[in-house]
Amino acid sequence: MAPCFALRSSPRLADEVRDGLGALPGRHRRLVKGGALASCSIDLEAAIGTEAVARFDYLIASDLRTVAMEVHPATPGEVKTMVAKKRGTAGVLDRDCPWLVVDRWAWIVPFGATLGILRGTVAERQLATAGIGFPDRRLRLST
Repeated sequence: MAPCFALRSSPRLADEVRDGLGALPGRHRRLVKGGALASCSIDLEAAIGTEAVARFDYLIASDLRTVAMEVHPATPGEVKTMVAKKRGTAGVLDRDCPWLVVDRWAWIVPFGATLGILRGTVAERQLATAGIGFPDRRLRLST
């Protein structure tokens, strides 16, 4: 099932799905390179409301792929938080949109915020084991 169709078919999530990068505020939209490839996006906080669950900020989908994007400073001490956010997001999607597959989990560090995780460290290995990409300043969307 195409990712945007899956999101729009979910009774709990459908109302918050926006075309393109429309669910992201401008300051976060600027962190996405190749945004024209995005077919739809969703702000997960708006979608799941005040439910107390750690979760990634956004889902961005093209015709074929879905990326979960978290905008957050990157320090070794935040790795456990990111793993918990991935687990929480996966739980919400398993319940509310089980036919959606997230192809990539991206940790994006806004300009001016700390990017304090180094390659070859325990923190990088923990992220890789959890299936979360190494923190970057931009999310690059590709076909």
